[in-house]
Amino acid sequence: MLMRPLIALMLIALLTLSTTGRAAIEQEEETLARTSEQEQLTPGEKREALALAEEFFKRLEQEQDVTPLVRELYVSDFAARMQQDDMGSLFPLAVTPEVAAEATPDEILRLYAASINVMYLALRLYIADCLKQSQKPRAEQALAKEEIAIEEIIPPTVIKLIQSDPLLARLLAKELQKEAARNAPAQETDETNQATASTDDAEEEAQNGEPQAIEDLVPFKTTERMRHYLSMMEQGLGLIREHLKTLPPEFTPSVKDFYLKQQLKEAAGKGAEKQVIPRFVTGIEARILDSEYMGYAKGTRLICAQALVHIDMTRMPDGTLKIVKVHLPMD
Repeated sequence: MLMRPLIALMLIALLTLSTTGRAAIEQEEETLARTSEQEQLTPGEKREALALAEEFFKRLEQEQDVTPLVRELYVSDFAARMQQDDMGSLFPLAVTPEVAAEATPDEILRLYAASINVMYLALRLYIADCLKQSQKPRAEQALAKEEIAIEEIIPPTVIKLIQSDPLLARLLAKELQKEAARNAPAQETDETNQATASTDDAEEEAQNGEPQAIEDLVPFKTTERMRHYLSMMEQGLGLIREHLKTLPPEFTPSVKDFYLKQQLKEAAGKGAEKQVIPRFVTGIEARILDSEYMGYAKGTRLICAQALVHIDMTRMPDGTLKIVKVHLPMD
């Protein structure tokens, strides 16, 4: 369910999905998942991990920003560990190791926070769009399920922000052309494709080596580009928060409530014979790292919760459970 809103939110999130981010995150998942030494969690550990995962989502809903959560619920040296980790796996604001080394601790935190926040707020936009579509006639609902209209789900203020950046403006124009081609009759589609091809050729000749696609840009290879697009992302997130405030309450339920209701609807649609008890946190387990991860050595035991995201946790010397990292699942 997370893929559609990420594809529809901003051009940075929209197009990074294609190559760099996906490969790195899949490799990260293997680091956590490949082990035959799964340990059993005690009932107390499960309750504690569940409580921390629930607290994370509750606070994220309240704040609509993961930054204060990092300071309170994460390990105290999170920024330093994140900087040492493979920042190329940071979706969608990945950076090269060289740029990561030059970034300040505050910038590392901002990059991470913007990446989590864009996932969360994209999901809020997606939920609002789903609820709007549900009020339309069934025929229109069926069409909406096939493809999200970019200009319907992305607020106009965010569209304007995207268009203020030459690279993102070109990419947005291409996506809108593709969208128009999919919705146009066959003859118009051929004409649109020809126009798009000629426009693309002219743009490529005019750019003199400038990035032509987001995968040419991300991971960011210079500190200047990283700072520019981080600032743009933060501006876009602010605009989305303001947009969500303007929507009727029936279009802005909590993510948890929407997710649980969707589980019940899907079960009813499949004709489930047994009563389905919806769960927001769908799994908690212990995992033994089979390679270094976030500065933790091979063999370190983590507790992992699965929900809309993966939450990796560790036991601190004082006995408290803290979050190591929250990241996007790619399954």
